[in-house]
Amino acid sequence: MAESHAAADGKLKVFVSYSRQDSSNFTAELVEGLKLVGFTPKLDLHDIAKGEAWEARLGGLIQEADTVVFVISPKAVKSERCQWEVAKTIELSKRLLPVVWINVPEADVPPKLRQLNYTYFSEGKSFTKALGELAEALRQDLDWIREHTRIGELVARWQSRGRPESLLLRGDDLDAARAWVANRKPAAPEITDLQQSFLNASAETETARLSKERQQIEDMRRAQDETTRSKRSNALLRRESQRNWQYFALVVLVVAVVVRCAAR
Repeated sequence: MAESHAAADGKLKVFVSYSRQDSSNFTAELVEGLKLVGFTPKLDLHDIAKGEAWEARLGGLIQEADTVVFVISPKAVKSERCQWEVAKTIELSKRLLPVVWINVPEADVPPKLRQLNYTYFSEGKSFTKALGELAEALRQDLDWIREHTRIGELVARWQSRGRPESLLLRGDDLDAARAWVANRKPAAPEITDLQQSFLNASAETETARLSKERQQIEDMRRAQDETTRSKRSNALLRRESQRNWQYFALVVLVVAVVVRCAAR
């Protein structure tokens, strides 16, 4: 089991699932090796206290990780907690990389691990060579994997807070997420149902927002047109009124002249 936090340096975050009963020394060496080749793995060296909600704790660590490395050993494949970690990894659609430390019968390996490619660190294998193979596997689709983790964390927060619109993606962020989905390679982790729901809700909300903005712009344009028409109409009325007064003044002047001439 491993502890993982967001890596400020941008390094890939790795959650290591293992059994302390037969793999502690190897896993500690593996972690140091992974650090040397540019990753951020950490081991959970503290026992989970009695009564602590370990599923929530470990689930959160897996959620934060970019990739889960499972150390295959006799005790690990029999461990209910390790099997739970595998199931949680698959539920969150995290990339899962099994490494063999101690060979076990194939039938004892959880089915979800059996169908994946192993990296062998077992007896007789070169640790350095195996570490290089694991590092190469970890670097595959690295940027896409990290984005999978980032969006997964956004989705988890959105879900835990009751799915508010304020936490949905919009604008350039939504466009980038759509491009991320479109760039998924066949071997990359699946987009989870919850991630898809988050993206769909973001798209629907963004469409509604843009539609509302367009309507507001249209309403403003119409109001401006109406104001312009009203100003033009008022100007015409003023000019017409001015002409009428000028005509009236002329008539009055003509009448006055006529009356004065008649008086003579």
